[in-house]
Amino acid sequence: MIDTIIQVIIPLAMFSLMFSMGLTLSQADFQRVLVFPKATLIALLLQLLIIPAIGFALAYGFELPALLLQLLIIPAIGFALAYGFELPTMMAVGLVAVAACPGGTTSNLVVHLGKGDMGELFISVFWWWSSIR
Repeated sequence: MIDTIIQVIIPLAMFSLMFSMGLTLSQADFQRVLVFPKATLIALLLQLLIIPAIGFALAYGFELPALLLQLLIIPAIGFALAYGFELPTMMAVGLVAVAACPGGTTSNLVVHLGKGDMGELFISVFWWWSSIR
């Protein structure tokens, strides 16, 4: 039973989430990525190199459990970055919310529900990240 849930139901649910979010995008969303690639490249660099390096260093350097890292430490780092760069309130809240969420489809769902810019940043980064893996 649990194998069926893990191998069939969860992938189907993730597919339907990504497909339905993708339906909200337009061609202009992806053209902005080509015209202004800076945000996508920075997010991709953070997703592939910086965040895993911080997580690895915290997990093995301090022997912290992954759940503690995901729910407390990484959002605190997001808050510190938002405070340090003096981000506007809504951008700071978005940064901390995304830092507190797992990567991949779940973070895309949170950005979509928060009416964030799906095409320019999160779908593009998710596509590149999935392609590189």
